[in-house]
Amino acid sequence: MGSIKVTFTAAAVRPECRPSLPRSGACAAPLPPWHPHEVIMLGGYTEGLGAGRETRAGAPSSATPPPISSAPPGPATPRRAPTMEAWTFESADGGRWHPLPYAEGSPVPQPRLTSQAVVVGSELWLVGGWDPSAPPDTPQFLNDVWVLDLGSSRWTQVEVEEGKEGGGEELAGISRFTMLALPDGRLLLHTHRCDDHVLLLDPRVNGARDAAMSSSNAGTATMENSNPAQNSTRRVILTKVPVQGAKPGCPQSPASRGLHSLTAAAAPIPQLPQQHRAQQRRAKAQNHQEPATGSKAISGSGVTALYLYGGAPQTGPMFGDLWLLDTGSMTWRQLNPEGRTPPARCSHVAVACSGGDGDGGIPGRYLIFIGGSYYARPGQLQPLDDVIVYDTQSNRWLEAEVEGPRPSPRNAAVMAPLPAEDNGERFVLHGGWRPFMETYDDTYIVTVTAAMESDK
Repeated sequence: MGSIKVTFTAAAVRPECRPSLPRSGACAAPLPPWHPHEVIMLGGYTEGLGAGRETRAGAPSSATPPPISSAPPGPATPRRAPTMEAWTFESADGGRWHPLPYAEGSPVPQPRLTSQAVVVGSELWLVGGWDPSAPPDTPQFLNDVWVLDLGSSRWTQVEVEEGKEGGGEELAGISRFTMLALPDGRLLLHTHRCDDHVLLLDPRVNGARDAAMSSSNAGTATMENSNPAQNSTRRVILTKVPVQGAKPGCPQSPASRGLHSLTAAAAPIPQLPQQHRAQQRRAKAQNHQEPATGSKAISGSGVTALYLYGGAPQTGPMFGDLWLLDTGSMTWRQLNPEGRTPPARCSHVAVACSGGDGDGGIPGRYLIFIGGSYYARPGQLQPLDDVIVYDTQSNRWLEAEVEGPRPSPRNAAVMAPLPAEDNGERFVLHGGWRPFMETYDDTYIVTVTAAMESDK
């Protein structure tokens, strides 16, 4: 078992290299290889001195509600508002964020924070979120699905249909949830309502998913879906996919929560003890359980394991538990790692990496968690600045060796992978906030490597 070094390097330091306003609760995703930049960030809750509701640069707001709060006497009272701005990041020459103007005449999603976005091929998919400044006739908690063509920068709203196989499901307004893309382009969602299931969004119209995937494989942008008339027919199928416990008698799935992380790891799944596997087979036979259609579909996707960590319920203490979802059998397993247990938390950032131990390491062996918040006292959020490492192969918490200027304690930041370099796997971390005190606009390159003996 090796040791992991996490190095922070300040990036986009000059004011002209940063986004226009500090922000928290945004979403971010890595861009495809053909794109000139590496990561896209959009949405979030901005903090500035101006009043009003933000949208993208140059786009008129559909409505202008009153300021979120009236300013008490005193200088420089911050105003916070949701946004639908998009920014792209390039790490060269110290790093720089670039504003992404949307196509002229493109519809623009409602401003939001705590939504989720993933890139599939040449498209970015945006789902749900929260708009606390929505007009009275507009929902605050959103259930909409949008696609951004990364070649044309044009948005298209997508119709959501209930799947007929595996259990149909209507998409309710959601925020503070998790979503990731499976290798075949389908989107897996875990929300606070997912007590015995997960949700699967499956793009299906006009071969759009296949076109996007083949475009990504070819390394070129597809313009096939940039026609607004064609995009008006875009649809996705939403299916409820059942899950179960890995061992008879154990909870079916993690307790209801939000602001948690769900991280895909390609590392092999540690096997259950033989007696537990035998008990599981007997339980399935006794209950005449057949795999759901959605479960079969996921098992062929190539993702080995999804790891859920932390989060907060609607009431009560935060969670510090760790769960593994085996996408082959669609079973949850609660993990009880060895080592020093980190504090419970929510609104942290999480990534998977190999650690680069010698031969490149096992892809996704290590999960890295940074920051978040916990309750110092009931109802009082205390931000964290720690770095946690979990070894999926030894089922153990590790203490990372941290170098460089560590980000100040925060939650609701974004973190996304950058292209790896010879000196290790890299990620960009941006923004976040110290609850009810300060919102950040700083950026860091986070490099993860195997610690050498001389470093220990």
